[in-house]
Formats: sequence, structure tokens, C-alpha cells
Amino acid sequence: MECAKSNSNIFIEKPLAHKNEKKLKELLKIVKSKKLITFVGYMMRFHPAILKIKKLIENNKFGKIYYFYSEWGEFIGDWHPGENYKKSYSTLKKFGGGSSLTLSHDIDLMQFFFGKIKNIIVKKSFFLKLDVESITNILVSFQKKYINGFIHIDYLQKYHSRFLKIVGTKLSVEFFYKKNLLKIYENNRIKKIKYKSFKRNDLFISEIKQFINFCLKKKQTDLSVHKAYNNLIDAKLI
Repeated sequence: MECAKSNSNIFIEKPLAHKNEKKLKELLKIVKSKKLITFVGYMMRFHPAILKIKKLIENNKFGKIYYFYSEWGEFIGDWHPGENYKKSYSTLKKFGGGSSLTLSHDIDLMQFFFGKIKNIIVKKSFFLKLDVESITNILVSFQKKYINGFIHIDYLQKYHSRFLKIVGTKLSVEFFYKKNLLKIYENNRIKKIKYKSFKRNDLFISEIKQFINFCLKKKQTDLSVHKAYNNLIDAKLI
């Protein structure tokens, strides 16, 4: 709020907010009136495999998309060794914790791919004796060509799983994040793209570069606070 009032462009960590509060709406109002450049840090949009999939979608390479499936599961106790995860922001409701918001990257990616949500059902489960959910299952359909699919995120899996699958009439893809591997299935052939030089830190460098570039051009980003706010509302996360 202080940065916005001081006419500063703003880079803010995802997911922007965990409550639909009066102050959040006030921030949006200030940003709009002062024409500030804002950016919410959904860095997964900058993964080269994600950008490849986005391009395939934009060029209608999939044909009609039948469905998508996205899964991200990790055991939260492994995130910060030596730290009590039950005292982390990610497990405390008052700090916006819970699998839905903390692991909201995959929800954002589906909106990045397919646009505005038409219908959504969000189911949450509680397993770790926390005051926040440890599993979120989302069944969602989009206005664009009635695309629909399923998103699963959790705090529980000891063997980390991060996987995306999109199936269409002409082409299908599978993305294995941990292996930096993208598989493209087309005409009974499999094309494998291995991003050998990719490092996780590349995501953060890329998003910061884009933010600075948009600030210099005085052009609003596609990850503005207004866009992120509307995406959270559409996904029923706040």
C-alpha cells in the first residue's frame, strides 16, 4: 500500500492475497488511478516447456482439446529441513496458508492456457492436523471451446509429483517438471524435448526481467494485480 501511494510500480509475490478485504480493493483502486505497472509472481509461466505448450494452444495444434490433467504433490515437511512446517506461513490460515493458495501455480497455468473460467468445483481435504487444507481437488471448465479438466495439489506426497497432460484430437502433450521433459504425441510419433540447460532460478530471472522491461515501456503486464485478483475470484480461492 505504501509503495502504491508513493507512485511505485509493484512486484508482489503470488497469490496476491488470501482474503477479499477492503484494503485489497483499495490497492486495486490506487494502482488503477495512478496507472502503476504491477506484476504478481507466477514464475511458472516462464518455463520453456510451458511457453511451448502455450504456443501450441495459440496455434491450434491440439485441434479440439478433450481434457487436461494437472498434478502437483510434495510433502511439506521436506520444503525447509530443520524448520517446523506447522509454524510456516504455508500451514497457517491467518497467513493465507493451505494447498490451494500456496500451490496455486497450476491453477494459474490453466487460466494462462485457456482463459476465463466458466464453471468450477473446489474440494478440500484436511489430513495433517492443521487449520488449513492439505489437499485441493479442482474440477474446472473454461469458456474457451468448453475445455475442461482436473487439477490436483497436495502437501502429502513423499515422492514428489509434478505432471501436466493435455489431450487433443490432433496432438497431446505430457510435461514432467522434475525431469525437465516435454513429450509431444502427434501422428503416432513421440517427440521428446529435454530442457537440459534449464535451472529453476531461470524462472525468477525471467519474470524480473519482464517486469523491468514493462516498467521501462510503461506497459501493463498480463500478470497485473487486477488480473491476478480476477483469476483468484474466478477460481474461488478468495
